[in-house]
Amino acid sequence: MRIEEANEELGLELPEGEYETVAGFVLDLLGDIPKPGQKLKYKDLKLVITEMRGVKIEKILLTKERHAASAG
Repeated sequence: MRIEEANEELGLELPEGEYETVAGFVLDLLGDIPKPGQKLKYKDLKLVITEMRGVKIEKILLTKERHAASAG
């Protein structure tokens, strides 16, 4: 998925850079080829690499952390 689409459709705030896709963003963030099951975090997002085909990222599970309201 392209960065612009992900940001627009999923309400994300992924930065634009030398990459065009979410997979490219992950590769840029890691600086290396990930392995299936590898986890990473960016701001309030958790990303898990769920499927690879060779060196290509096929699927990423992306979840947004919810911030608990402080009691008071």
